Amino acid sequence: MRFGTREMIFLILLLAMPVAAYFLIFEPRNAEIAEANAEIQEKRDKLRQLEAATMLQVDLREQIDRLTEAIHVFEKKLPPGDKFDVVLHEIQELASQQRMTILRVERQRTVPQAEYIEAPIRLVVAGDFDNFYRFMLELEKLSRITNVKELDIEKLMRRRDDSEQMEADMRVSIFYERSDAP
Repeated sequence: MRFGTREMIFLILLLAMPVAAYFLIFEPRNAEIAEANAEIQEKRDKLRQLEAATMLQVDLREQIDRLTEAIHVFEKKLPPGDKFDVVLHEIQELASQQRMTILRVERQRTVPQAEYIEAPIRLVVAGDFDNFYRFMLELEKLSRITNVKELDIEKLMRRRDDSEQMEADMRVSIFYERSDAP
């Protein structure tokens, strides 16, 4: 067998075919596949982010529901504005139950807030310190929201039965709902 020009051209064409196929067919396809894989990966990342945001949204809904429930609990503890005297009467009854003497009740300027009003009261009580302590515990247990802002205690004298008499001057804030609140 003789190796001539015709065979040489055939051999070159035969070797050129796979090289041409690689550059004309396989290389563009590989680029398309790599691009598609990158797009798929990008979409998977976005899907993960969307799933995380959805889970966060579910958590936020649960938190909003819990906070709304807590707001309703606190709103139940806010007496209407016209029931303010009832709360004062409850405080006076607490003091008398604990054998405390109310020396002065002075209603101070109310402080309107967004949906409630803070009504500070200056309250001066006198009696035995142990009774005063029980009075404060009962004041804390009231079904209304109350807050002791200032408290000055002065020791008066010691009685024969070894109980110490004291006088407490305190500013108690009572919160109640606004009558013009939505």
